[in-house]
Amino acid sequence: MKKRTIRVLIADDHNLVLDGICSLLKDIEYIKIVGRAEDGRELVKKYFELQPDVVLSDISMPILSGADAAQNILRKNKTAKILFVSQYVDDDYIYSILKVGGLGLLSKNCNTEDIVLGIESVIMGKHYFVNKSEEELNHLIQRFEQNKIKSKQPIHNELSKKQKEILKLIGQGLTSNQIAIKLKIDKRTVDTHRHRMMQTLEFKSSAQLFRHAVIFCEEG
Repeated sequence: MKKRTIRVLIADDHNLVLDGICSLLKDIEYIKIVGRAEDGRELVKKYFELQPDVVLSDISMPILSGADAAQNILRKNKTAKILFVSQYVDDDYIYSILKVGGLGLLSKNCNTEDIVLGIESVIMGKHYFVNKSEEELNHLIQRFEQNKIKSKQPIHNELSKKQKEILKLIGQGLTSNQIAIKLKIDKRTVDTHRHRMMQTLEFKSSAQLFRHAVIFCEEG
């Protein structure tokens, strides 16, 4: 029996990634790429124009992040099926995706089988997080629900106003050079703020800072 066509809208600010996804899915007859977006604002616009069955989106994109775009879409269509793609697939990212209402996460290094499984899962309203067993996923979701009802002081309250401004731009995927241009400050000043934020937040790597920045963007 022929499977029903699944219409997919893909979003990433790198054309190479978009081309790669199209290439991986070109031989899957029942999955059709109906549109491409290169930033979050375009993603929201094309979602309501094209009405896809599934969105496959990067988390960090310019103008409007993938996470913010997802929230905008879900505010108007609570049944939207959104699957994220990221170079990071750790638990922090899973929690941030659950928080915005996403149904799954794929690695940017994933293969065709992973993408197809992810799309088939979210089209049925199920969660799909690459490399997570059903037991691990259930445990993560349970912890997420428990954490939602806990109130605690946000860690970013320890940052200055300027550091919060820079942190938000980091979460939107901007480089130090791009942040310096946007805020009209020297790149060395941006790098100094990044270093001080990592010290304040007790982060050991830029990847940790970036993950926190994405979550910070989602919190507003």
